[in-house]
Amino acid sequence: MRIIIVFWAICLVCTARAAEWMVLDLTKPACAVGQVVYPDDAAFTEAERNAAVYKQEKVIFRRDQAHWVSDAVLTKAQVGILLPHTYGVAIRKRQDKLAAADDLGTAAFNDALKILNAKTILPFEGVPDGKSFRLRLPVVRESPVYGEDTMRPVNMDGRLELFVNHSMIASAVSCGLTLHHPVMQNIAVTHDGAWEGNACCYTTVFQDEGKARMYYRGSNLEGTTMENLRGTHGEFVCYAESTDGINWVKPNFGWVNFQGSTSNNILAFILPDGKIANLAAHNFTPFLDKNPACPAEQKYKAIASGRGGMVAFVSADGLRWHSLRPEPILTKGRFDSQNIVFWDTIKKCYVSYYRDFREQTRIVTRATSQDFLNWSDPVPIAFEPGTPLEHLYTNAIEPYPRDPHYYFGFPMRFNELANPTGHFMDGVSDGGFMASRDGEHFKRWREAFQRPGPMPSRWLNRNNMIAWGTLLTDSPFPGCPKEISLFSSESYSGIGPAKTRRMTIRQDGYVSIRAPGTGGTLTLRPMRFSKSATGSIRLIVNAATAAFGGIRCAILDADGHSYPGFALDDCRPLLGDGIDIPMEWRSGTDLSALAEKPIRLHFEIKDADLFSLRFLP
Repeated sequence: MRIIIVFWAICLVCTARAAEWMVLDLTKPACAVGQVVYPDDAAFTEAERNAAVYKQEKVIFRRDQAHWVSDAVLTKAQVGILLPHTYGVAIRKRQDKLAAADDLGTAAFNDALKILNAKTILPFEGVPDGKSFRLRLPVVRESPVYGEDTMRPVNMDGRLELFVNHSMIASAVSCGLTLHHPVMQNIAVTHDGAWEGNACCYTTVFQDEGKARMYYRGSNLEGTTMENLRGTHGEFVCYAESTDGINWVKPNFGWVNFQGSTSNNILAFILPDGKIANLAAHNFTPFLDKNPACPAEQKYKAIASGRGGMVAFVSADGLRWHSLRPEPILTKGRFDSQNIVFWDTIKKCYVSYYRDFREQTRIVTRATSQDFLNWSDPVPIAFEPGTPLEHLYTNAIEPYPRDPHYYFGFPMRFNELANPTGHFMDGVSDGGFMASRDGEHFKRWREAFQRPGPMPSRWLNRNNMIAWGTLLTDSPFPGCPKEISLFSSESYSGIGPAKTRRMTIRQDGYVSIRAPGTGGTLTLRPMRFSKSATGSIRLIVNAATAAFGGIRCAILDADGHSYPGFALDDCRPLLGDGIDIPMEWRSGTDLSALAEKPIRLHFEIKDADLFSLRFLP
């Protein structure tokens, strides 16, 4: 008998309704998700529950607040068999047949125990005999945003649906989520000022009316060993700006003295007596405050490490800053990284994501505030079960500009002991990608979003740090849609100045549903849309196909039958590449006849990528 558990998918289903019991069917083939049922308490007697487990056909769990706890006692062998599947722990190979597997299961249990203890995961609780356990699994939701009832139609009015996790997917055959990667472009800024250097980092970019702003740390290191490594000058907050997000200039402010000259792009820190000083901040991170109640003199806010925690700064022009108050506003964390704050236009509060540690590993934690001064207790962001505990050096989480209901993060993943170049500073990094629909529960890809690539300077310590913030920039190809620009560190800790390189990716292009040339099908959860004031409404997709590929769409009713005129055979195959292509049927593109009705979209995809969809007039 073969055991397969895809637990995160089960949790997604099981948390969609209030339920007392969860049953994992262990007899399903590898391609199936374990069956989940929701019987009443009386549906299983204790003997039946125990029998189901001991036959190794089913494991039955009862809900205990934020956990599922196995109702029956499990042996070490059974726990050893379940843990690797549930938590993605790679244990030794096991036989497909479980007969006479007690010794093997016990060994797997012992291996899993060592690994899970190292990750501070305690998924089981002991019972008095010391030999048996009850499995205890967290109820983890994959960024719930559409409510708890998976059969209730999702209101798509004004919403952009991106395929960055499985929340809207009812079924997918021969297709699935595919992570895409940014394309390297030009060097945006070379940090070659005498006050800058090879340790410039913690970059922030944002669009502000007619210009793009960039803030970063000016810093330089020299040395040949960790013992003689030192900074050649203090740390400065530096600035660059651009009218197109592609070509950048460093203004000469003439405010702060560096080695006898004020000819530099160092920002000013205004002291209480009006004098200008250098803001010697290790990780100064500003943002444009979108809170409608924000006073004009505090239009720009920032946080930076200070005595006792994170201290706050404000500015009327984003260039000249002063302290908001002497005391720190955030105190519960480690903070020795690029920590961020922004006004969440959906949740109507300030949100901060910042560094903390768990078991000597860098993690990301979250706190909220209504007034920017008083903050909730921090809570680590949650990931899907099976996501490894890795050093997340930064987080770069921001609401997605095209639809701020989504939160995308670009953490720098830090492999602190690797050293492929032999540099005296250990550690290599790459850029990750994670996505959330609620800002608290994230899907984080195991694969790198941005690999270091072939340039040796990107394989040195603490490179490939993706800046906080993205911009919309022109495509180099006439007539093509604007692209998303991201920015990444290069040549950090190397010989010569550090650099900030621009990268691009298509709009909505972080993740797609991809199907091969042999084709695949995708069916989405029930949804609905309202009537349009203009009368007509269309299904608009962001997609890219091959010349011999294509996408077709059927629109189904609640029972899974095609609405008249909207079957697959009625749909004209979509061929092309664009961010706003209308789907078309024999009757045209207008879907107003289906307004207010429950529908399900069923796609046939062949050698193509489907990035997003929405309903528009």
